[in-house]
Amino acid sequence: MKVLNCANCGANLKFNSGDPVTICGFCDSVNILENIKLKIEQPLSSSNDGPPNFIEDLKPRILLPQLSYRAKFRQGEYIGILGKFLISNTEIFFKPGKFNWGDLSDKYMKIVNINNMSIKKLGLATQLTITDINGKEMRIVHSFLDFTNIKLNEVVSEINIRKNNLV
Repeated sequence: MKVLNCANCGANLKFNSGDPVTICGFCDSVNILENIKLKIEQPLSSSNDGPPNFIEDLKPRILLPQLSYRAKFRQGEYIGILGKFLISNTEIFFKPGKFNWGDLSDKYMKIVNINNMSIKKLGLATQLTITDINGKEMRIVHSFLDFTNIKLNEVVSEINIRKNNLV
């Protein structure tokens, strides 16, 4: 088994195979796990004149958010997880509170893949549903009862600005 180290502090990262993101248990940094291709140089004595060989590997990099909001991630009909909603230039991520990590794959999305964003009222709360091109949904909730500070219209505007800059 390969050990990955945090791109910020170097500590060992715990992650599940296929996860796009993990949180360092030591420094609390959000690490994006990207597939990279590594070129393997062929020995000079090789008689193979073909192209160089490549292997795929995982490399973590730090998510550098430009915006951060206290928010609630809606998981299922009645379950809400408090944490931070982070927006970088290319990605969005909901970072759960320390003890609510669970499956992080549904809390991460590349901005270029966002297909739709809609806001609706839910009683005293307001929900932003973000859908990607594969139909995956991320539901972020603002409620005065939870002391969240997220401004959903501002989030939609900021994501749209970044999406337009990526195209």
